[in-house]
Amino acid sequence: MKPAPPVTRMFTTGSTPHRPAPRLPLEAVQRAGGSLGLLQGEGADNPLDLPQHLPSRQLPNWISRAGNPLPPRGLHDAQQLPLLAQRQRHGLPTDAVAHLQQAAEVLPAQHGLIIPFVHPLDDPQTYLRLDPQGMADLVARFPAMGADAWEAALRLQPPPGPLSAVVILGMGGSGVGGDLLAALLRPVFPLPVAVIKDSRVPGFVGPQTLVFACSYSGNTEETVNAYKAAKQVGAPAVVITAGGLLRELAARGGDPVVQVPPGIPPRAALPYLFLPMVGALRHLLPRTDLLGEWAEAHAVLEDLGGQLGRDVPADRNAAKQLADRLVGRLPAVYAATSDLAPVAYRWKSQLNENGKVLALWHSFSELNHNESVGWEDRTLAQRVAVVLLREPEEEPELARRIAATREVSFSAAASVSEVIARGKGRLARLLSLVLFGDFVSVYVALLRGVDPTPVPPIDEIKRRLRG
Repeated sequence: MKPAPPVTRMFTTGSTPHRPAPRLPLEAVQRAGGSLGLLQGEGADNPLDLPQHLPSRQLPNWISRAGNPLPPRGLHDAQQLPLLAQRQRHGLPTDAVAHLQQAAEVLPAQHGLIIPFVHPLDDPQTYLRLDPQGMADLVARFPAMGADAWEAALRLQPPPGPLSAVVILGMGGSGVGGDLLAALLRPVFPLPVAVIKDSRVPGFVGPQTLVFACSYSGNTEETVNAYKAAKQVGAPAVVITAGGLLRELAARGGDPVVQVPPGIPPRAALPYLFLPMVGALRHLLPRTDLLGEWAEAHAVLEDLGGQLGRDVPADRNAAKQLADRLVGRLPAVYAATSDLAPVAYRWKSQLNENGKVLALWHSFSELNHNESVGWEDRTLAQRVAVVLLREPEEEPELARRIAATREVSFSAAASVSEVIARGKGRLARLLSLVLFGDFVSVYVALLRGVDPTPVPPIDEIKRRLRG
């Protein structure tokens, strides 16, 4: 058994350290040429026979032999992203960007040339061409959305009592807020909390069950039907939506409605769909300082936005660095605890919808009872990039379990990265990991040369069901 790959700690409780790219010898240039050749679908052999002395006037011809001539601002440009995506679809190693950066550093030293390297995620043209609807900007607005949503939450009246349970209805991007709420409340809330992603409600739902019905569009079939079923048995409800049939039904029944701003993809509206539920339950948590928890969480989110946004260069941006490691591989996102499991699921869903890639997710220690065995398929395992979502402080037994799993199961993985939550409060820790993953998912899409916003398969399935 080969040793597990070294862990790259992409994000810690402190600021992300600056790690300058290493300066490698001339073979880095040759590997870069090989990368460019493979972008064009050529064979695995290096198509470039770089001469020992390369006059600057020959450089454009050298580049054009591997692909279209590149603009003078660098060896890599957003125009080349479709080629990079082609290379990754064929399952080839995803080190082209690194090789190009190394070549850009080495060539001036070897040949006296000035070739600035522009990482594609640092190039404004990447966002203009591939993100016309502004998903990257929506992710960056997460802290501001959270502040607006919290103000709306504080205006909600306390739920009628007495209550015996809380149920959250929601699908997809509208339902993940329920998963996060259940994880947030589990250690401190006196009542059971259930998340329902179906058209039916459990048999225990009744007049003493508080129901949150979450649907961004207001027309999600499963959520609308489940809401109707809950009202038939007399359950009080709070509706969180931007409009649609659900808002109409709530108005008729006299249920309070939290109005979500329209025009946002549901997955990008998470603060509006999640935080009002937290605020609505604050009266049932007299010993939990939810106001203080949100104040800390908001400060953490604003700090993260300043570290992970599109304007922060890749060499100082941990989210961009992690996206580089995931592209062309199968991401497997593992939560260190069951409380972080909804965050791992959020990462997986965002990689699906924004990044347009398949992804796995699971949590410790449940994965040690099943998925650990799946890593025996070493051929597939070599294409998996592991991401571990961890707490800043963990029980020694958990740390030993994760270390043992790395050695036994992840030894064949392409890479292992850790993302460590920020903050003291549970709300800050959950949301810091969510925001990090949202940034990563958008950067994965852009590195693959795809627009992160449209979701054609979802739209097509809905169209066929309507037909």
